[in-house]
Amino acid sequence: MNKYYHTKVLYGIAILAISIINICNGEQCANINIDHRIDCTPEIDNVTLAECTKRKCCFNDKFTRSLTSNKSKFIPKCFMPTDYTGYKVTQVGEQQNDQGHVSVFMVKLERQIPSGFPAEIPVVAVEITLLNDQSLRLRVTDMKNKRYEPPLPELNLPKPTDSFNTLYKVNVDKTGLLEITRLANSAILFKTDLTKLIYTNQFIQLKNKLSSPLIYGIGEQKAPFLKDTQWHMYSVFNHDQPGDSFRPLYGSHPFYVNIEDKSTGLAHGVYLRNSNAMDILLQPEPAITWRPIGGILDVFVFVGQSPDDVVRQYISLIGKPSMPPFWSLGYHQCRCCTQPNTLAEQMVITNRTIAAGIPFDVQWNAKEYMVQFNDFTLDEDRYGGFGQWIEHLHDIGMHYVPIIDPGIDPKQLAGTYPPYDDGVKYDVFIKNSTNGTFMGHVWNKSGFTVWPDFTNPKSPEYWTKQFRDFHKIAPIDGAWNDMNEISNFEKKYPCPKNSSLESPPYVPKNLKSMTDMTLCMTAKHHIGVHYDVHNLYGIYMAIATDIALKSVRQKRSFVISRATSPGQGRYSGHWDGDTDTTYKELAWTIPSIMNMNMFGIPLVGGDICGFLGNAKNTSFYQEMCARWIEVGAFYPFSRNHNTKKMDQDPVALGTVVTRAAKHALETRYTLLPYLYTLFYKAHTNADTIARPVFMEHPRDPHAYDPSIAETQFMWGSALMVAPVTQPNVTKLNVYLPAGLWYPYSAATYGKPINSSGQTLEFDTPVDKVNVFLKSGNVVPVLPSRQTTTAMRKEKFTLVVVLDQSGSAKGQLYWDDGDSIDPIENNKYSLFDFDVQKGSLSTRSVVDKYRDQEVVVNNVIVLGLKAKPNEITMNQKKWSNFSYEESLLKLTIDKMELKLNGVNNQIVWK
Repeated sequence: MNKYYHTKVLYGIAILAISIINICNGEQCANINIDHRIDCTPEIDNVTLAECTKRKCCFNDKFTRSLTSNKSKFIPKCFMPTDYTGYKVTQVGEQQNDQGHVSVFMVKLERQIPSGFPAEIPVVAVEITLLNDQSLRLRVTDMKNKRYEPPLPELNLPKPTDSFNTLYKVNVDKTGLLEITRLANSAILFKTDLTKLIYTNQFIQLKNKLSSPLIYGIGEQKAPFLKDTQWHMYSVFNHDQPGDSFRPLYGSHPFYVNIEDKSTGLAHGVYLRNSNAMDILLQPEPAITWRPIGGILDVFVFVGQSPDDVVRQYISLIGKPSMPPFWSLGYHQCRCCTQPNTLAEQMVITNRTIAAGIPFDVQWNAKEYMVQFNDFTLDEDRYGGFGQWIEHLHDIGMHYVPIIDPGIDPKQLAGTYPPYDDGVKYDVFIKNSTNGTFMGHVWNKSGFTVWPDFTNPKSPEYWTKQFRDFHKIAPIDGAWNDMNEISNFEKKYPCPKNSSLESPPYVPKNLKSMTDMTLCMTAKHHIGVHYDVHNLYGIYMAIATDIALKSVRQKRSFVISRATSPGQGRYSGHWDGDTDTTYKELAWTIPSIMNMNMFGIPLVGGDICGFLGNAKNTSFYQEMCARWIEVGAFYPFSRNHNTKKMDQDPVALGTVVTRAAKHALETRYTLLPYLYTLFYKAHTNADTIARPVFMEHPRDPHAYDPSIAETQFMWGSALMVAPVTQPNVTKLNVYLPAGLWYPYSAATYGKPINSSGQTLEFDTPVDKVNVFLKSGNVVPVLPSRQTTTAMRKEKFTLVVVLDQSGSAKGQLYWDDGDSIDPIENNKYSLFDFDVQKGSLSTRSVVDKYRDQEVVVNNVIVLGLKAKPNEITMNQKKWSNFSYEESLLKLTIDKMELKLNGVNNQIVWK
């Protein structure tokens, strides 16, 4: 018999077997839509009919959907029949609060059919707690044994309301169907079949239905802002791996926002509080399947009236971000990794940036300043006079930040390297499975590395000592935490064999292995094994670094971290890591910064002009770097950084890039009072800063279009940035939601644009970025200067952009820019601005920062349709004003209007 005949026979046998299964299961298999399948063998990539049958599931490997091979492999071939009862509901109960309202639903589940995974949990408890009118919590736990739960983030649980006038309805019955719906329109917020739950020691699977395919969040990957529901698998695991959308990156954020209806803006969100590695599968039903490989299911559901409302609830739960120092909102510049080799070469780069007149606040260094790439050391041969140079930067109003990785060299002579000697003394290094010190290798030139266990209660004291000793020779102003996933290039000893931690039953699909580029999963931390706490290392390091900087400097800390997890915005910012020098990566940084803002880490940015590539000094790369700095000037954290191939600072790349950098950064600097105020709102109200257009216009269906949502972004409510992210572009289509918009550029204003909600074409020369002020806002600005230190000596201008009714509102937050916890310590000022019917009122809401008086020298009113005949300031006539009819612009100047402790009124008639 030939090969073809064999194939036909085997195919016939397979079809017969499938038919037998379908006969046995009847309609339970035949009627399952391919898009609705639940995987019965998620750990098996190429499941066989026999394996599927053993689990009493349906088998069908014939797909009608046309997908890439990377996605189609996630369509379940072996899937649960409709009558599959993995768990049976044996009890449903309710608990009432003091007012007689149901506040808790309780469900007991007992395992019926073996899932095929080892160490199944036989009895599971499901507890649904109604937290308040807009949120609830779903905990799925082992009824008999305590399981690992992450200690971070510390939760700020919402205060329960007495009324329980909830926006949602919960229904759970003995069939196992759990439905959470919106009362107003019955939209699905969370719908799952508990009987199809898989719950084992090292693998959990739960699928819940989505309201629509409009799903955002789930990080961190190089993926679009709108997530892909066409059988896309997102792996969540902090990982040192520059990559594409199929690979996990440096942060783990199992949170999403689902838009229910883009015409109403109604939305909800879901957060899984679990620090273990996991897969998150999105499928076209639309639905999401959670697959953590440890811990418990601790799910929070947030019901909002808008996506902004949902995100605010989530950030309030995990911890609102901290206030950054004012100077940290300026422009930062760095160079890696073996260049510059000397302090003299570093000074050339710094000085030429200043000489070009580019606003510039913070100089950085990667590990080139160190001895043998060892933390807290200084190579005096190449960087002699380093401390004096940093003091010089301070004298001219600048600041300095170095890289400080977690890896410590254990191979220096005893008594010569305190970071290791002290670590041994404090006993703070991560242990291996036999309780010795775990050894690997990152950058240290000795070839060996050990890592502090930042979960150890003694680690902050140990870490602070290293900062204090180093600060005496190099008075640094912040810290850059890199490689803290933890990244590990080489394990000095093999990981234990035959360990289910090292080789679990299920490995996230986009990882090579659990130990790829990191520690053994059996490594021991104070709070648990690395298997459970891997994703928390970055936040624990950020906490220790935050404590150390505050203790040593007695000022506000500034920390930028590569690895992140929920709640980290309280302790650090983030940068996008190792980006390539390409337009594709430039475009990706926009959804990336919006994602991180949704995750509560608003101080975020990407390496301007890319990190990994070679920005050759050609016209193509000059144009790309000019475009990149025009975007990067509006990252909340704005830094130029690259690897060793060539200098990438603007001056090194020529006049085109220098001109673009100067123009874009001058525009940024004028807006820093507004940006600082946005950080105050993020800190106090859990607001986002860099955000998609639809967050400000949730009822505008066009704002959800990926061509808009992925490329344009807002700063708060008042400013839109529409950058170029492709080569050879001279005209740009920009969508402006309904209202009056003003082009803005470094304190100059274009003609008003009265949009009905339309896409308009704008010129976009290489040295220009399109920025627009939105009507209805009052924006405080300052004149751009070389540094933020110099800017703080200047007087303010209030830019009033009137809406159609002649109204506008705004705020200004102000403090000394560097003190610790100014809001909590009541050492700040806050001013409200309100414009109604030709009258601008300024109100001093909080007046506790008096070291510097806040003085307004000019008021610019945009959108005023006629020149006023008279202006009064606090009921006194004011003659210093002018009106430009073509711009509908009124300028009131030379005011010297003091805001502290007084209320003012300016009227134009």
